[in-house]
This record gives sequence, structure tokens and C-alpha cells, in this order.
Amino acid sequence: MRKMILLFIIVLSSCVNDDDGTSSPLPELTFEGKNTFGCTIDGVNFLPRESGFNLNDPIPELTSQYVFINLDAPNGYWFSIFADNEVLSQSITIERILSDMPLTERVYTFGNQEHGVLNADYQTIGDIVTNEYGNDFRRWTNYATTNQTAGELNIIKLDQDKQILSGTFWFDCVDPEGNIVKIRNGRFDVKYKNYY
Repeated sequence: MRKMILLFIIVLSSCVNDDDGTSSPLPELTFEGKNTFGCTIDGVNFLPRESGFNLNDPIPELTSQYVFINLDAPNGYWFSIFADNEVLSQSITIERILSDMPLTERVYTFGNQEHGVLNADYQTIGDIVTNEYGNDFRRWTNYATTNQTAGELNIIKLDQDKQILSGTFWFDCVDPEGNIVKIRNGRFDVKYKNYY
């Protein structure tokens, strides 16, 4: 029995990811669909990471889609990148929705509503807190781009045959209280899905 308990502890500890992504260097800017993503958040490195605790986690730490959605209304091109760091309980989403124009290799401005909506957000989940009724919950904060915040998404490579999207980004985002987070040095090189 002791051997089984020891084995269980060893297996459990090996599943925990000690690398939270803050001390690792940002990935090189590549254009091959290597499924890389990185940026800085207020000067601290952010990389997608799995925690290792949830073996049946249905949400991968890095996903991307680029698809034309043909529904009743409104139709349009939809592009998104989702990067999750489970160790730090932080995530970044970049998306362009409701666009009548396909993506091209160019610079897009956050907050510009021309030919669709380009926005981004940064979410962080805090510690467990107890409310006045004795219920436990995790406090989360969402920081989002607005028409007043600055930022750019630069699509450097779009290969629709190989489903590769590569580029750079930076943006400021704000929470409901007006606190600003600066996302800088962003780069990605992803293989995207072309279905919804």
C-alpha cells in the first residue's frame, strides 16, 4: 500500500507544470505554423502553459480559427487566437468578427470598426474568495480593448493552403475600473482550423 501511495504522489507531482512561462524566452518570430504564441504583459513574459492537473481539459492552451460563417445573419469572416496559461490562470484572446472582407497580409488597428470588429482581451482569475453568504468563488477580471485604447495586429503570413497564420501584435486593454494593462512584443505562428 505504501508503494502505491508513493507511486501516486510521484505521478501526480510529475503532472504539475513548474514552468509558468514567465521566465522562458518569447518564441522566435517564425512563419511555418509551429503553433507558438508569446507576448509581455506589463513587462512580464506570457506563454501558453497547461497546469497538468486536469487531464481531461477540453480547452487546449493555444487554438486558432479562421473561417467564413454563413448563418442567417450576420454573415462574415471570423478569425481568433486563444492563448491560455493555466498555471497563472491568465488568458489572451484576439479576434476579428463580422467582417465582410477576408484577412490579408497587412496591419489592422484595434478599435477600428471598418470591415468588421477587431478586439482583444486579457483575463485573469484570482484566488478563491468567500462572499457574505459563505459561498466560495474565484474572482476574475477582464481587460478589453476599446475604441479609446491603442493597438495593432500585423498579419505577416497567411497561407490558406497550409492553414498558417503568422504575425505580431500589441495592444492596451482596460478593466471596468479603468486600470490599463499593456500587452507588448506579441508574436504568433499558428495552424488554424477553417471550420466552426
